[in-house]
Amino acid sequence: EDLPRNQITYSGWLSAELFVRGVQAAGLECTTREAFITNLRLLDDYDGGGAFAPVDLNDEASWGPAFLCAYYVQVQGTAFVPLFDAEPRCGEPLTID
Repeated sequence: EDLPRNQITYSGWLSAELFVRGVQAAGLECTTREAFITNLRLLDDYDGGGAFAPVDLNDEASWGPAFLCAYYVQVQGTAFVPLFDAEPRCGEPLTID
């Protein structure tokens, strides 16, 4: 089956991979939310499995801005082809009170 490969798919994979790294860092004996976050923040060279330059997870400034826009593409042969048009779909940041 030819599944679309896009930014959303990559974000899902990256989230799952980062979750696994957090569980490994927290330890399998007793993984708590606090241990997960504390130990995941100790990673100073997270690179998404080689997908980008290393990021220090304890330094919020190195995370970069949130993704507000996404391009939806599908791999056709050896090319990325837009599913809609050449413009990204964008949203607004959420404010949590």
